[in-house]
Amino acid sequence: MLKKLTLCTILPFSLYSYELNFSKKFSQTINPDILTTRVIATIENKDEDFITNKLEYINDYIKEKEEIKYQDGNFNLTPLYSYNNNKRNFIAYKGNLSYNIITKDANNMNQFINELIEVKNKLNTNNLKLNISSVNWKVSDNLNSTALDSLRLNAINWISLYSKNLHKSCIIKKISIGTNHNYYPRIITNNISRTIPKITPTKSVQTISINPNFTLECR
Repeated sequence: MLKKLTLCTILPFSLYSYELNFSKKFSQTINPDILTTRVIATIENKDEDFITNKLEYINDYIKEKEEIKYQDGNFNLTPLYSYNNNKRNFIAYKGNLSYNIITKDANNMNQFINELIEVKNKLNTNNLKLNISSVNWKVSDNLNSTALDSLRLNAINWISLYSKNLHKSCIIKKISIGTNHNYYPRIITNNISRTIPKITPTKSVQTISINPNFTLECR
């Protein structure tokens, strides 16, 4: 647990009392517990039904996979036009289907991606493109909340002990807590082969921290 004192000021409160204000950083390292990626299927065709049928096939596969969770699904169908001599000419429709994919097991993620590529290839449509973002370990919301609660409790316990150990009569007047997070970047991969190797990203510990401001009233 990393603790760092960053600021200390003393403000007069009266002839016999004053306020002591300072901030202190509390940090904790945690291991990411979920694997995430985002899949995007894109297809262009003049036939709306053709696009819908292809993307529904992929959509059904994703929703039937019990080994993974899917979030933030998005589907849109947009007409494409060219312009010549101030005239608009219809070219085709562009369909787009995307999901965030989440799992706690690397083998499940590898299996899902490989099977998704097979599904795409079975559709045998040259203008169907499948983009898969880099697979990353991340900290789940539940684990993040648990770590923050632990840090807040640690900060409260620390200031309680600190105020008692001062050679003055001090009471805790106010505690203001903020949070800091470290995030992993995500990289989009535009081209993929028919199959991909089984790659399990290395877990890198993530640091989460709070930087509470304390106000003590001392006499």
